Amino acid sequence: MSGNQIKKTSLLLILFLFHLAHAEDMGQNLPDQLPSDEFNQRAYENDDYAGHLSNQQTESVKPESGETSFIPNALQGDQLLPTNEILHPGVPAAGTMSNLDNILTTNDAEDFKLRINSGTRSFSFYYLKDNFTYQNDRGIYEKTFRARTGAQEGGSLHFAMDGYFNRRYVDLFWNLGAGFGYNQGKGVFVTGVQSDTTFKLWTLPVDAGLGLSIPIGRWIKLTAAGGGSALGLYQSRNDRDPQDDDKEVRQIGFGYYAQAKMQISLSSLMSRQAFEMFKDYSVTNTLLDVVIRSQNYTKFSEEITISGTSYGLGFSFEYL
Repeated sequence: MSGNQIKKTSLLLILFLFHLAHAEDMGQNLPDQLPSDEFNQRAYENDDYAGHLSNQQTESVKPESGETSFIPNALQGDQLLPTNEILHPGVPAAGTMSNLDNILTTNDAEDFKLRINSGTRSFSFYYLKDNFTYQNDRGIYEKTFRARTGAQEGGSLHFAMDGYFNRRYVDLFWNLGAGFGYNQGKGVFVTGVQSDTTFKLWTLPVDAGLGLSIPIGRWIKLTAAGGGSALGLYQSRNDRDPQDDDKEVRQIGFGYYAQAKMQISLSSLMSRQAFEMFKDYSVTNTLLDVVIRSQNYTKFSEEITISGTSYGLGFSFEYL
């Protein structure tokens, strides 16, 4: 490349770079570019002037009195806007919410007080020790399932559903329940000698009745229920073939039940957990139950009477 060509090329490159570096003033001022007096003077002389926007801005931002509520501490005394009036749905300025008198606040404990008696249903389960008396003409139950070594009385597990139709000073409800119990033992010959035959006995109670609860504060409730009941007995033995008639024996007796509970509110003790149970499962109250149950059954196909009183522990869950 000759010297003239190099000079021409260099001149064109300089002119191109100069063109790129040239820019038109857009009229947008940077912070502290204008003195405050000149900024305010321009704002008052030109309705279309905004120091933080291009001079092409057409919307007037001129303050009417030179003061604004959007700048902290710009207004004083009676110039402040009333804090109990909602002027617009926008985001309020910082600090304006501290004196509002119409903001509701709550906590887990207060929220629990409002919903503790709002449940319409209750589900409960409890375990009972088998202290009931089984009577027949030969005392077979006592010999098989209690008196001998290796006998097992598993107790019974009960489930119940309550429906409230009054929840004021006294809670009134209907009660439906069912359960099952298990016992196992070795048979005994008429001579009193224990055999190798294993007997299993299942008890299946079904209840229907009415009840009431008396709250004692929000910590304890006293509950009672009672009504009619039926009890199914299912017995099997392992020394018979499946086709034998006495391999399995089924019979049903009828009678009544009555039960009482002292219920301790666990939700009152654990308000945060109570809120989570309400949020996730609509449970309004969780209770620990100390249960006493009385029952009496007769009218089985054999001469059997099952009666007495037993006790146990369980849980109840009241919910919407």
